[in-house]
Amino acid sequence: MDMDLKATAGKYFRLVPKDMGALSQIRGKGMVFHAESYEAEGAGSMCLLHMEGMAGLMRMESAAFTPSRLDGPILSTDRICADGEETLLLELIDTTLSERRFPELEEVKNRYAGLPVFEPKKAWYSDLHLPGSAFYRGREIGKELDRLFREYSEAYFAALLRCPACDPAEKNRKNAVLPDGLLSKGGPAVDQFKSLIGEEKTAEFMKKYMFCCEQ
Repeated sequence: MDMDLKATAGKYFRLVPKDMGALSQIRGKGMVFHAESYEAEGAGSMCLLHMEGMAGLMRMESAAFTPSRLDGPILSTDRICADGEETLLLELIDTTLSERRFPELEEVKNRYAGLPVFEPKKAWYSDLHLPGSAFYRGREIGKELDRLFREYSEAYFAALLRCPACDPAEKNRKNAVLPDGLLSKGGPAVDQFKSLIGEEKTAEFMKKYMFCCEQ
């Protein structure tokens, strides 16, 4: 799997690692999670999460880029490989302070219209998805998903640079809608983490490192 958002983000922003302490590695129930969190200077924060389970038969790479100094959407991505099937979720979460669209990401999505798509199960956060969000699932499509992800992430950061500067405190209050909702209303990864490290540590991980709306 090729989901190195760090390399792409590093072309646009200086990335400063955050010390996550014991939360950088979480083990339990046959799963191992490795996490990295960064400040993206002048823009916001980024988190990368890698998971292996089922003795290596299932792999997942998740990433989130949360703008706090530029008025852009959160980019949340998941790439899952299990039983020979590849899944890619590209979620543009609308936490902008002023209404805007991102046609560059819709254009990338349209270029890959031939890839097999699926409709995710309706969730409380579905209404936060901007039009550029996309969801793919199929077999033997790994290389195409790699290319799509690289083009999509490049388009996202280029679009983010064109977003206006904003007040970080105000933007983080808007950003907090996502982790606060996940913690109170649930979500697959959050529910897993609660069972492994408890509610308090899960809240710290989600708000301080994954979506970085707390300093």
